[in-house]
Amino acid sequence: MLFLLVLSFCTGRSHAQGVVVVSPHGGLADVSRLSAIFLDKEGQVDAADIAAGRVTDKFKYTGKSVVNYGITMGTSWNSFRLTNTGTDRIYISIHDPMADTVRLYKVKNGHAILIGMGGNYMPIAERQVRTEDILLDLGAGPDTTTYLLSIRNSRNHVYSLNAGSLTDHIHVINHTSLLNIGFIGFALLLALYHLFLFFSIRNLPYLYYTGYVVSYGLFMAHLNGSAFLYLWPSHPEWNHYDIIFSAAIGFFSTLFTISFLDLRKHAPQYCTVAWVMAWLYVVVAIATLLGFSFAAFIFIQCIIPFGLVYTIVASLATLRKGYKPARFFLTAWSVIGLGVVIFILNNLNVIEYNFFTEHSMQIAALIECLVLSFALADRFNNYKKEKEVLMRTQNEMLEQKVAERTDELRKQQHETEQLLLNILPEEVAAELKQKGAARSRNYGSVTVLFTDFKDFTRIVESISPEQLISDLNYCFSAFDKIIEKYGIEKIKTIGDSYMCAGGFGTAVPASALNVVRAGIEIRDFMEQRNREEKARGGNVFEVRIGIHTGPVIAGIIGIKKFAYDIWGDTVNIASRMESAGETGKVNISGITYEMVKDDFRCTYRGKMPAKNKGEIDMYFAERKNGEM
Repeated sequence: MLFLLVLSFCTGRSHAQGVVVVSPHGGLADVSRLSAIFLDKEGQVDAADIAAGRVTDKFKYTGKSVVNYGITMGTSWNSFRLTNTGTDRIYISIHDPMADTVRLYKVKNGHAILIGMGGNYMPIAERQVRTEDILLDLGAGPDTTTYLLSIRNSRNHVYSLNAGSLTDHIHVINHTSLLNIGFIGFALLLALYHLFLFFSIRNLPYLYYTGYVVSYGLFMAHLNGSAFLYLWPSHPEWNHYDIIFSAAIGFFSTLFTISFLDLRKHAPQYCTVAWVMAWLYVVVAIATLLGFSFAAFIFIQCIIPFGLVYTIVASLATLRKGYKPARFFLTAWSVIGLGVVIFILNNLNVIEYNFFTEHSMQIAALIECLVLSFALADRFNNYKKEKEVLMRTQNEMLEQKVAERTDELRKQQHETEQLLLNILPEEVAAELKQKGAARSRNYGSVTVLFTDFKDFTRIVESISPEQLISDLNYCFSAFDKIIEKYGIEKIKTIGDSYMCAGGFGTAVPASALNVVRAGIEIRDFMEQRNREEKARGGNVFEVRIGIHTGPVIAGIIGIKKFAYDIWGDTVNIASRMESAGETGKVNISGITYEMVKDDFRCTYRGKMPAKNKGEIDMYFAERKNGEM
């Protein structure tokens, strides 16, 4: 960078006062270095004062080809004598696309005569020659004339003046335009390419980079006058919103930095600073729209260098964390940083103005764009590798999750099946799972057991609901365990009554034996409980048990909270056997007796009346002596 600064300083040369001579076929004559110049910051001087010689002492000769007052507001006055040795019409070019207003005067007999105007406040169609530079007609020769040229700029004064034929001017302008158009075309192609990549892979850095390149291209197009000439020639007021392009460059470059370097992951301490900078650029744009363009211009001149330093430091921080794409990023921003610093120093009149300093940002931008393209390609390759690793990891995690979920589903299925078996017989449950419905069945010989507690209504009135539910749950839970031991199906409970049955798809005599055994065990359990309750002054439930064997119809009823139930005269007779029994006894019918008489000690009670059934043979069943 030191070499470039020295080179820039050395390009300026002093020239003595003289007359600008334009000769046929002599090319463009340098007017700037033979002009006497004066900067009127307060705007108190007019052409009449100068033509009358009232401010002659304020003019000085710099002998430089480029006038550079740096960043300041005001009107720059140029006084020069020009000799046209030929007969061709000649023009003066003002190479300052940022000039607000340009006025050309011919001085004659102490008077200033306005002969031409131009600037950013004038539509392109009203210019004498429609080019990026401002060309004003000096007339045809041969003659020698004194001219005054005023250039008003609301930001900075950096310009050069040349005189010559229109052909010579166009020749020079075309060479410059070719460079400008080449840069803009390159930026456009680069933006379209990365926009296509964004839509292809949906990766945000490509979108931010596209915004950055477009903003940079528009800014450079405005800086050299191409934007005014080709994009908004009829809207000169848009020329004063160019700071918005600078703000957009800063905004998108900051977002690109955050996204490309993945600062949230690699350098989170820099991420907050980056977002603050991004919002500062938004504030600059808003200030410009509100009319504070000069203040916004000064402010953005300050934050852009800070942003460059910040970006380079953030790149170094992520590179130290092992993020390899930061290498390209660091190189690219170092190059653009150098170009921006040279450009700003040139605007501040710290270094001399020449071709290199004038186009430093364009040259640096070309190099930067190429390096950043490599950076994006390198990042995309790293992204693909990381994605492949992530996909493998996710697949392994997914397989593990699937295995865990499968185990959970198996457990849940098992629990569901157990729950279903608690409600339905195994045969019915299997049919319901397989077909979604279960048909009703006729069973020729099922042994049905009923239990009931004596004087239950009186007991209910004397205890709390909580105690009642607790006692019933204790008793019926014990009944459930007993019948489960003997393979008997629980049918339902109705109040204090408990109903179960055996013989669904099993050997009839065996099921009858098991039901009677279960009935005796239930009786024994209740007697043991009652002894314990009497000892502590609790509630005593005296149980009656009735059993009968016969045909039944079994099936599922309802679609919500469905229940498995049995119907038929057998059920009614079993209920009568319970109501006609005695507490602490297992009362069985004659039909059941015939099936179990060899395995139990049965006491004949005779033909006992059963409600609505007439007289039925009844027996009290007990274990044989010595059996448990």
